Amino acid sequence: MFKSLTAVVFPPPDTDATEIIHLLYYITEKRSQDIYTIEDIIPIYNVEMKIFTGNKKVKTIKVPPQRQEIPFKAIDDYTVFNVDKVQGHSMISVEY
Repeated sequence: MFKSLTAVVFPPPDTDATEIIHLLYYITEKRSQDIYTIEDIIPIYNVEMKIFTGNKKVKTIKVPPQRQEIPFKAIDDYTVFNVDKVQGHSMISVEY
């Protein structure tokens, strides 16, 4: 859906610790032959996330700085939730 949205997960998903998902959404512009720049940070809204959790049971999903809980649902081996807004960078905490 969003071509420039990148998700990075720490620690690797094979551990039972809390996972931190970093969502990055920046639109780059090529201003010269060798340089890409970020001119504007454009927010995206209502981003649906679907993460593979396998047999791990998710306790809570939160936005760490505000400690705001995000509702989620388990569907087969996946956990599905929505992120209200990504403005450049957002962090999501998945606690098992």
